[in-house]
Amino acid sequence: MQAIMRRVLRKSAVSRTPVETDRCLQLLPRFLSSSASASQDVADVAIVGGGMVGAALAALLANNPLTASMRIVLLDQKPQASEWHPAPSPELRVSTVTPASIRALHKAGAWEAIERHSAPVATMQVWDASGGGCIRWHAQDAGMEHMGVVAENSLLQASLLTAMKRQTHAGCSDVASASAAGASSPASPSAQHASSSAPDASAGSGVQCLWPATIKGLHLPPFDMGSVQVPAPPIGGPHSDHRSRDGSEGAAAQGNQLATLIFEDDTELKARLVVAADGGASRIRQLAGFRTFGWKYNQRAVVATVQLEGGSTSTAWQRFLPTGPLALLPVRNDLANIVWSTTPEAARALEQLSPEAFAAAANKALQDPVPSPGSDHHPNLSWLSALQSSSASLAKATGSLYPGLPESSQYQPPPIVQFWVGDQPKSFPLQLQHSGRYVRPRLALIGDAAHSVHPLAGQGANLGFGDAEALADTIMWGRSCGVDPGDLLALQDHYEKPRQAANLAMTAALDGLARTFGIQAAPFAAARNLGLNLLNAAAPLRTSVMRIAMGL
Repeated sequence: MQAIMRRVLRKSAVSRTPVETDRCLQLLPRFLSSSASASQDVADVAIVGGGMVGAALAALLANNPLTASMRIVLLDQKPQASEWHPAPSPELRVSTVTPASIRALHKAGAWEAIERHSAPVATMQVWDASGGGCIRWHAQDAGMEHMGVVAENSLLQASLLTAMKRQTHAGCSDVASASAAGASSPASPSAQHASSSAPDASAGSGVQCLWPATIKGLHLPPFDMGSVQVPAPPIGGPHSDHRSRDGSEGAAAQGNQLATLIFEDDTELKARLVVAADGGASRIRQLAGFRTFGWKYNQRAVVATVQLEGGSTSTAWQRFLPTGPLALLPVRNDLANIVWSTTPEAARALEQLSPEAFAAAANKALQDPVPSPGSDHHPNLSWLSALQSSSASLAKATGSLYPGLPESSQYQPPPIVQFWVGDQPKSFPLQLQHSGRYVRPRLALIGDAAHSVHPLAGQGANLGFGDAEALADTIMWGRSCGVDPGDLLALQDHYEKPRQAANLAMTAALDGLARTFGIQAAPFAAARNLGLNLLNAAAPLRTSVMRIAMGL
């Protein structure tokens, strides 16, 4: 049997190395053992959460020939809009989308719609309020037109949902209840209240949108959570261990058992793979018994849309203040988005300010001169003044090693904020959270359900899009091998291991930056500013850091 399958796999249209062929064959017995469930009315993939990341996974699967014929159900507690029209003022929540994420959006068929209404970022300036340290990145240094774009979250989500619908056979149907999506009710027929005309999971391929849908239970194949080594939390922060219920149900093979989602009306939906894309407070993660580690930053991020003086800009600005970073991002014409991380008390005060008063506070934070060594912020220490002077001299000397360093890499004053427009500024709490595991049999976590990071570098959405792309590739690979989408070994090897490595590295880097810029002791601040100036002067190293942030 294996010799026959080896020939079939090598002759298939999917490009596959001998190692990958052998891996397919290793997983073949697990696929054959689950073939008994193939005739059941089940969803191949049930995605819980119709936000940006869940919609991205659904669109990626719908737009690939290998997975377009799968039965996919996309669920959310609230109806999600797939139509988007620009409002007079951009919404408060936006995302910075890197070239790596743009690649995924291309594959999902959503990029063209997003590109038309997003703001490109060609330059980024980062500087420290406690000294003269400054660094400027230019996309052209990496041979790119832009470092990424800034897009409204609703635009990203709607464009992905539209791309998903466009590729399904009969369009994505908005279903009124779980029973309409092929779910069954063990309680009573009266619980199945959807009309008979609604599509069900056995009707064929494509994507079904099931909302509003509230999940109250989840049944998964037995699995010993304690039998798998869980990565330790990063060193240097407090540890929190959240668990909704005991996850060590005893070691057992996953066999033919499917995942079962139980809805509030007691209807059930069976699936070969459940994907939790339901955010940082993921209900699915809690029901599955996954442990998380992390800590709160004792900060809130204030978001606002503001009018700029002097017209549109393609530069993103970020100044590190003693209480946290303030980012000013281009979003549309002469409008920008502010993401201001600060103390909870300051955040509450900023939320209540008038448009002009908020602008005055933002301009003060962005424009105030650097404290001198003799000011109240810095004691009158002659050695500190000498170190700051040496920092500038050393940076200038380092810059002479790279004659091509443009003068545009020097500090530029940020634009003037005139007033906020549209919705009143709002804030949300900041925390680091990471799930010890991303997968178990029949289940995978993606996006904020798996990890939440500090927003200082705008990487949260990009990590989520990376998860969606990697999981979609895993399902596509399994499809080409005939492997069940919920197979644990496939999920571990092709999704969990590479994504945990990438996400933990970025999480540690962002947390390290937040802590580094939070230290205001004079010697440390001077050394930090020296490092910024040296990095800015060393063009090749500066460009390498930029390429990493861009996902290149």
